[in-house]
Amino acid sequence: MEISAVDAVTPAIDRAKHVCFNPLDLGKWFLLGFCAFLAYLGQGGGGFPNFSGNIGGGPGGASSEIQQALDWIKANLGLVVLLAVAFMAVSFVIGQLVLWLQSRGTFMFIDGIVHNRGLVVQPWHEFAELGNSLYMFRFAISCVSYLVMLVVVGLPALIAWGDLMTLRFTSASLIGIILFLVLWIPAILVFFIVHWLVMEFVAPTMYLRRIRALEAWQVVRSEIVAGRTGTLFVYFLLKVLLGMVVGFLATVATCLTCCVAGLPYIGSVILLPLFVFDRSYSLHFLEQFGPQWKFFQDEAPPPPPIESGPYEPPQIAPPPLPR
Repeated sequence: MEISAVDAVTPAIDRAKHVCFNPLDLGKWFLLGFCAFLAYLGQGGGGFPNFSGNIGGGPGGASSEIQQALDWIKANLGLVVLLAVAFMAVSFVIGQLVLWLQSRGTFMFIDGIVHNRGLVVQPWHEFAELGNSLYMFRFAISCVSYLVMLVVVGLPALIAWGDLMTLRFTSASLIGIILFLVLWIPAILVFFIVHWLVMEFVAPTMYLRRIRALEAWQVVRSEIVAGRTGTLFVYFLLKVLLGMVVGFLATVATCLTCCVAGLPYIGSVILLPLFVFDRSYSLHFLEQFGPQWKFFQDEAPPPPPIESGPYEPPQIAPPPLPR
């Protein structure tokens, strides 16, 4: 069976037009847009504050100020550790809440696209078990990634610790930098691929077959990934290209709406066709793997029109003559 990443583009566009404009239902837009908001929660753009200061303007330059900062940290190590732990704890709780809502919203959004409807309460309860399973699976992946990154960052830092404390650059620093790059690049690549497969294929597989995340991962690995590295690479490249186009259209829409389309939830409603296309693309791609991967049921054709012609009164036989 030939699988083509290109052939899934046109059906995804048609699905987006059908869901959003056939017919145009603003009520469905607001409800399905909320599901899209949850499904893509935490994936929007944003910038970090630019803490630009006069680092080199004081006496002694940057090196002196950095040394003063290190001395202050050493003198107040307990307070620094306490603040760091508190910040990490709050960040962890917020991050897990976002991850849980996103996992639940993923199935709500897929269900709305598949059945062409805008519902929130019913799918929220219907897919609670699947959403929680997806969350726990992603949480486990996150824990593994944190442990790996701790080694990736901690081991080079341990090697170059003496240079870091004395603000020197020796062979230990060079070894630490090289080791960090050697470990960091493959680690980031592996976890990116795992996360991408989970959101692109594992979640739809869970929805279609009503199975838990680990079982869905095994299905995707054996039925989708095995022997199709080239096809999936083409799919990924096309997905990146389409993502650039979608991002450009979203930017244009944000500018035309005076940044209203950039607001949380409101932007999901305004840009709903783009979100529907993005999700539909993976679903139509999976449908190419056989009838067991069918997400969209063929809609029943409309009944044939009744042919009308000139009215003819019914033929009634005359009553028999009396004898």
